[in-house]
Amino acid sequence: MAKTELDRRLQFAINLARRAGDIALEYFRDRGGLVVDMKGAQDWVSEADRNIETFIRNEIAKSFADD
Repeated sequence: MAKTELDRRLQFAINLARRAGDIALEYFRDRGGLVVDMKGAQDWVSEADRNIETFIRNEIAKSFADD
């Protein structure tokens, strides 16, 4: 992989992390309304966890569909 391609992917990852962080911060600011479920015996997951993961997966798939 060429350095320019690595640089492009790094910039994408940095930007994606920032955007996902902005979404997480919105959930944090409204944490009183956050829905939390159990996904296992001692394993909790919030709507924020699920929605941010979906956002990240979708953005990666859009930008790097062949990976």
